[in-house]
Amino acid sequence: LISCRERVVPPPDKPPYIPPIVLTAEDVGVTDAFIRLKFLDTANTSPKTFILTRDGKVLMTNTIIAIDTLLLDEGLLPKRTYKYKSYRLTNNTIVDSSAELPITTMDTSSGKWIFQIDTLGGASSVLYDVSIVSTNPPLVYAVGEIYKRDSLGNWDPTPYGLAIWNGTTWQLKRILVRSQVGDVHSRVFKGVFAFSQTDVWFADGNAFHWDGQSAFATAYWISGYPGNPTPVLGTNQGVSKLWGTSSSNLYGVGVNGGIAHFDGVAWRRLESGTDVSINDIWGVIDTKTGKKLILCSASNKYTLGQKKILIITEQNKVVNFDWQIDRRVHSVWFLNKNRIYACGGGVFEKKFNIGWREITSIPLIYTNRIRGNDYNDIFIAGDFGIVAHFNGFNWFLFNNVSGPLYHSADYKKNIFAAVGQVYGSAAALIMKKK
Repeated sequence: LISCRERVVPPPDKPPYIPPIVLTAEDVGVTDAFIRLKFLDTANTSPKTFILTRDGKVLMTNTIIAIDTLLLDEGLLPKRTYKYKSYRLTNNTIVDSSAELPITTMDTSSGKWIFQIDTLGGASSVLYDVSIVSTNPPLVYAVGEIYKRDSLGNWDPTPYGLAIWNGTTWQLKRILVRSQVGDVHSRVFKGVFAFSQTDVWFADGNAFHWDGQSAFATAYWISGYPGNPTPVLGTNQGVSKLWGTSSSNLYGVGVNGGIAHFDGVAWRRLESGTDVSINDIWGVIDTKTGKKLILCSASNKYTLGQKKILIITEQNKVVNFDWQIDRRVHSVWFLNKNRIYACGGGVFEKKFNIGWREITSIPLIYTNRIRGNDYNDIFIAGDFGIVAHFNGFNWFLFNNVSGPLYHSADYKKNIFAAVGQVYGSAAALIMKKK
């Protein structure tokens, strides 16, 4: 006999449950975390009360109207995992919750460095700006005016405008430019920004593009100086510092509020709304949205005037950014809008929608540049040889490199470079992580 048994088909699985509250890690630092809280019931526009917990303990209770909000949790410890959860309340009763969100904070960065300080030239030689082209192999470009003695022992009146560090030594080079009337002359520069070894930009009122090999740089006469028949910028305006994403998307800022943009074909003026010096420009492109965030720091270092941070919008309009502090601001750096650092007459940090907070562990010495790799790896450099590094938890002062006055600095991966002047010679500091 053959018997058959009817196959029992189980009911279809229920769809997975989706919590109506979602927590995601927006940005995680060493001692803080930005957490995005989102309600999925978008049709409900009534106020929503929620509780946020960390490791089972209540962090905050709040009522909001928005369905999407960003929360900041501070006072965390480095390299530690925390577990967050959010609950929704109705009439003081928990009605739903999010899934648990684990977050691991960043570790502090290394504090072990080796350094070298080189002096170049004499007779009031100086370096104004520096750009790290690559770290492997090492290549650094610094610009200024470097005077050397000729074969008879006299000071040569024609300075070198470019110093190149190859990982061991500095080499000096003169860059030639053809003027608007066709004559050839050696040029010195106040700013440098290198996209690669063969794609280099200089600034000294006007802008100059160099291929890294030839003796000549291509000049763009954009400054509004007397005698320039086709100026891009206004009267007595010029560019001295540069930033961009490529040679077809480059910005220059400088004296008397000058800002200009190069699209690969022509330079165009941007109205800054100020007549004070714009000392620095820094920007990032959001990898998620593709949108840019570009900030410029504007104030006169030695004279009175406005103190501003400017933002260049997606439409290349210039508007004021939040800077309510009556201190000179000389340089800015950031990775996104959640944390922004500024320096000048003090070092300051701004998180999210919280106001600027001064970092009081650093001596109140004027700082000319701030640059970083990440929020646990930031350098500042400035007057009286001040150089300090932030490892995400503490700032450390390097007293053994405090001889020169540092006008500018750059930082990429494992190399930090600062340039300036000491005792009439140009000074260049190179620091490398061990």
